[in-house]
Amino acid sequence: ENTFFLIAARSYWLRSYIEHSEFCRKAGGLGWHCVERIRVPIMLTALGCSLAAWIFMLGATFGVSYNTYTIKRLSWARVNWRDQRGLVKLTIDIGINMYVYQISGVNVTDDQIRYDPNANVEQSVNWADN
Repeated sequence: ENTFFLIAARSYWLRSYIEHSEFCRKAGGLGWHCVERIRVPIMLTALGCSLAAWIFMLGATFGVSYNTYTIKRLSWARVNWRDQRGLVKLTIDIGINMYVYQISGVNVTDDQIRYDPNANVEQSVNWADN
């Protein structure tokens, strides 16, 4: 006998009660009678739910990344803002461990701020650094 209960419960009495109890033997009769006919659609639905869960889990894994490229492509939240004239653009990509911001259209010098369509500032900031 190679079951979980052999490992979890060394006592034969406990194993026999869990595996061969009257409740377990009668539990097989519970359920819908139509399940035999729709077994394939039920299993395909379960497969679809499982695959969707894997995809969401992988997306969440990428959101924990410290890689700037990954955060920009698979961010948990994104903020896009443009000024009224459309010259300045601010984009913030937010991940779990860091965020990346990008400002384009503004050139900041020591004493002045001016519009510059070729200016582009991008920086990534780790949340722990704040």
